[in-house]
Amino acid sequence: MTSRVAEFCRRHDMLPRGGKVLCAVSGGADSMAMLFMLLELRDSFGVEIECAHFNHMIRGDEAARDEDFVRSECERLGVVFIAGRGDVPAYARAHGLGTEEAARELRYEFLEKTASERGCAKIATAHNAADNAETMLMNLARGAGLRGASGIPPVRGRLIRPLLCLDRPEIEAYLAGRGVSFVTDSTNLSTDYARNRMRQRVIAPLRETAPDFGAKFLAACESMREDEELISSLVPPCPNGEIAASELLNLPRPIASRLIMRLAPGALRTHVEAVLALAGSGKQHGKLSLPGCEVLMQFGKLRFGAEIPPELPETELPPGAEILWGGYAVSRYEGVAGRGNAYLCFKSAAICGNITLGPRPGGDSLKIAGRGVTKTLKKLFSEARIPPSERGRVPVLRDGRGVIGALGFGADERAAARRGERCTIIEFKKIGG
Repeated sequence: MTSRVAEFCRRHDMLPRGGKVLCAVSGGADSMAMLFMLLELRDSFGVEIECAHFNHMIRGDEAARDEDFVRSECERLGVVFIAGRGDVPAYARAHGLGTEEAARELRYEFLEKTASERGCAKIATAHNAADNAETMLMNLARGAGLRGASGIPPVRGRLIRPLLCLDRPEIEAYLAGRGVSFVTDSTNLSTDYARNRMRQRVIAPLRETAPDFGAKFLAACESMREDEELISSLVPPCPNGEIAASELLNLPRPIASRLIMRLAPGALRTHVEAVLALAGSGKQHGKLSLPGCEVLMQFGKLRFGAEIPPELPETELPPGAEILWGGYAVSRYEGVAGRGNAYLCFKSAAICGNITLGPRPGGDSLKIAGRGVTKTLKKLFSEARIPPSERGRVPVLRDGRGVIGALGFGADERAAARRGERCTIIEFKKIGG
C-alpha cells in the first residue's frame, strides 16, 4: 500500500524534493495512516514532515484527548507538532453557518496560516477513496455538473491528498499490520451530520454490493476531471469581464456555462440559466445579482463584477452656492451667457422658484434650445449611449415647473439664456481634473 501511495504521489507531483509537508492529523485512522506512510516515504522523496492538529472545541474532553494523543505520538516519532484551536459553535453562530462548514473554514484557515509560518510547500490531508465517493454522490445529489461529479481533486493549490488511491478497508489493514494506534471521533457515529448519513446509509450498502467501489469511483472521477479540464481549456478569455450577449449565446452551451462560472465563481446552475436568459432576452439593458457578483447588460454587452453606483440625492442649489455632487464642484452665480460644455446658462426671470440638482426624474422631458424637438431624458441618454447604471449620476437641473437643463445636453428652451445676456450660470468643474 505504501508503494501505491508513492506512485500516486509521483503521478500527481505531490511531494516537492527538498521541501516541507504539513500533515493535517486529527488522530483518527486515516490521518494516522497518512502520517506514518509519509514518514516511510520521506527519505525516498527527500521531504521533511511536520504535523498540525486543530481542536474544534466541539467534543470537550474527547477533543482534548485527541490533541494530547497526536502530540504524544509526534514526540515519540520526533515530528514537529503544531496545535491550533477554534470555537466552532461560536463561529458558526456568528457567521450563520452549519457546524460542518464552520469547522472546515476554521480548520483550513489554521492549516494555511501554519503552512505559511512554517515554510511548508504542501499541506497533506487524509481524504481517501471512500471520502471521494461520498463527496461525488453528495455533489450529484445537490445538482452538480461535471466539476462536482469529479469528486475531490488529488491536488488543489498546495493541498495534497496522498491517500485518495486507498479505500478505507485498506487503510485499516495497514494500521493493523503496522500496529499503529489511533483515536475514534464519537461524532462519526451520529446521523446529525449529512456526511455521516451518506456514509452509513449509502456507502455501507454500496460496499456490500461492490467491495471495490472506491477504486472504480476514483477512476471515474479522474476521467471526468480530464474531460472537465479539456472543456474548461476551450473557454475564451474575457478581458475586463465583458462579453457581448450574442457572442455568449453563440458558444456551445458547456463552454458558455463554464465561462459564466469563471467570471462569477459563486454561480450555480440556476444562476447560469439566469445569465443565459438575460443574454437571450433581446433587451439592450438589464442586471442580475449573482453570489458575490453583479452582472450588467448595457447595449447588448454583459459586464461581470460591475459595481452599480448609488443614485445621488436631489440637492438645492441657491444663488451664490457651491456644492459637491457626483464628482463635480457645482457653482451658481450671475454673469454673461457664453458657450461651453461645463456651463448651463438660464434666463433668471424664467426660473420658477428654487433650482435643484439631482438625477434624472422618471418620465421628464427636455426641449433643448435651438433644436425644436422635445425628447424624454431616457431617450436622450439612450441616444448618447449612457448605460442605465450611470444615468443616475448625470447632473439634471430642475425648477418649480420641471427640468431646465442637463449637463452634456443643454438648457431647456423655456429657460435658456441667449449668448451675451446677463443670466444665471451653473458651472460644473470635474473634481480631480
